[in-house]
Amino acid sequence: MISVTVDGAPFQADLSTLKTMGELVEFIKVQIDPDSVIVSILLDTQDLSEAEWRATLASLGDKALSVTTGSKEQFVADRLDVASIYVDRIRAEFLKVQQAFKQGASADSHTKLANAVQDLKAFVDWYETIIQMLPESKSELRQGYHDQVRRITDVCEQLLQQQLYRAWWALAETIERKLDPELERLKGCCLKAVNG
Repeated sequence: MISVTVDGAPFQADLSTLKTMGELVEFIKVQIDPDSVIVSILLDTQDLSEAEWRATLASLGDKALSVTTGSKEQFVADRLDVASIYVDRIRAEFLKVQQAFKQGASADSHTKLANAVQDLKAFVDWYETIIQMLPESKSELRQGYHDQVRRITDVCEQLLQQQLYRAWWALAETIERKLDPELERLKGCCLKAVNG
């Protein structure tokens, strides 16, 4: 059976009715101090893989789950600190896509575009959950972020149209001249949230 520690102390609760890792994590969330959030979850000293998140507890055997909690403010601050790094990685992905499409369309260029768009969507969703934790006094940061995401969405819709019409050179140009500057502004939004 899986063993659980929370902030280094053994987690004293009956886990026999829980079936999945998701159920266990939700159960732990309910048990911790309401002013705290889970800041890290390690299974045998490693981050949980996608498969482990969906796994049944029985399939995990005698592994050790270590949960660390912290203040919501610290959690948000830590995530805001790394957000601009993620935007830079996404920008780099799109610039590789742009180069691939300048050389002509291929299965590889379409795959790169799909991956970059998925990573951008994952970032937008992740960052949204983080900024929702900001105090109400930071509502202008949320609004600025939402406005920026709308502009990026408009450019992505242009990319889709260009892909549908097989306008590869135009797609590459749109990434370089429209999307990349919008992603740079998104990074600015992220940095403003850290410094603001």
